[in-house]
Amino acid sequence: MKVFRKLNNSAAICSNGFSNSIIVIGKGITFGKKEGDEIDKSRIDKIYTSSNKETIDLIQKIPDEYFEMSMVIIRYAERKLDQTLTDDAYFVISDHIKGIMYRYKHNIQMPFGFMQEAELFYRNEYRVAAWILDYLDAALNVELPEDEIGFLTIDVVNLIGNNNGMEKLKLIMEVARLVENEVNNAFTNLDKQSFSYKRFKTHLQYYGFRFVSNKEYIDQNISFDFDEDFINSTKELINNINKKLNEKYGHSMDKVEQKYLLLHLQRLIYSNC
Repeated sequence: MKVFRKLNNSAAICSNGFSNSIIVIGKGITFGKKEGDEIDKSRIDKIYTSSNKETIDLIQKIPDEYFEMSMVIIRYAERKLDQTLTDDAYFVISDHIKGIMYRYKHNIQMPFGFMQEAELFYRNEYRVAAWILDYLDAALNVELPEDEIGFLTIDVVNLIGNNNGMEKLKLIMEVARLVENEVNNAFTNLDKQSFSYKRFKTHLQYYGFRFVSNKEYIDQNISFDFDEDFINSTKELINNINKKLNEKYGHSMDKVEQKYLLLHLQRLIYSNC
C-alpha cells in the first residue's frame, strides 16, 4: 500500500490496488514518508474506503498532536469498554481536545451540571473519561478542570453507539425531578438535608433511568407492607404523578414501581417524624 498523498503524520490517502483511493490512519505511520513510499499495514488503526473532501478537510484541520492523542485515547477506550467506537471517533475526540485546550488557554469556564448522574448511570464510560483527563493533563502539561470528565463521558457514551447521551441524561433527571416535585408538594415538611432524603433522591434517579430506558421493574410477587392509612394518604400523590408522566411522556408508573416509590416514601416520612 503506497502513499498517494500525506495528510499528516498519522494519516494518508493511499491506493488500495484497485484504482480507488482510501484514507488510512495509524499513529505516526506517515512520519518521514513521501509520495510513493510504502505504508506499514501492521500499524494501520483505521481505513476509510472513501477519500471524500469532507473527511480530508477534517483531518487536515486537526493539529497532529491532538490527532495522535485521539488514537491513544481510542485504543484505551476500546480495550477498557470492550467495544469498537464509531468511525467518527478520531474527529470527535480530536475536536474535543482542541475545544478543551481553547477553553483552557482563554480561561473559559464551562461547568457540567450532571457530574454525579453521569458517574451513576455511565459508570464505565465515566472511568474512561477520568483516565482521558489524566492523560491529557500529563501529555499537554496542564491541569484541566474536572468538569471536562462529564463532557468526555458523554462523548464516550455517544461514540459506543448510545446516541444522544446528554439528552438521555437530561431526560432522566427531568423525570426524577418531576416525581420529586410532586412528593414535595404533597409532603411539605420533609428534611431535604437528611440521609433518608438523599437515599430517596437516588431511588428517583434510578427510577428516571428505568423510565427513560423502558426497563421498569418486573413484578416478582414481592411483598410490601403498607398500612391502609398510608395508602389512603398517598393515593392522590400517585394519581398526580401518573397524570403528569402521562401528559408529558405518554406513559406512567407501573404497579411495582408505585410500590417501590411508596416504600422509599414511607421510610422518608417516618424518618422525619
